[in-house]
Amino acid sequence: DYWARAESETNPDIKEAMLAAHSAIAEVERSVAFEALQAIGTDLPDSRPSRLLQVTGHLFDKAVLNRLLDLVVDSPCSFVVKSLTVPPADEQYSVAVLQIWGETEEVVEQVEADMQQLIDANSSIAQCELEVLAIEEPQN
Repeated sequence: DYWARAESETNPDIKEAMLAAHSAIAEVERSVAFEALQAIGTDLPDSRPSRLLQVTGHLFDKAVLNRLLDLVVDSPCSFVVKSLTVPPADEQYSVAVLQIWGETEEVVEQVEADMQQLIDANSSIAQCELEVLAIEEPQN
């Protein structure tokens, strides 16, 4: 992590370069994530069991959002990123809202549990948390 290394760097030119590299990498990650989200689409009409989940924290600095999306993509669930808020300052938290659908309630619960495990493993370094905003019942 360039930021952590820069903090301990004594040469001001190297420190400045490391901080610039950190900012550039963060901006590229934000840009790539934004483009990926634009390609995902909008609401899916779906009557399967679902969860509306909000993830808050430093989602880009530690690639938490990337890993969460990889987890969901590799799961048996369908998903949509409902919203993504990326603040202008690194000190502020990003917020992503995802909706996941599975064939059964158990599948949705397992993916939610896997997401929570990933968040818990990164909560101290990325100051992130996962919150269930709504539990939607399947419509018959």
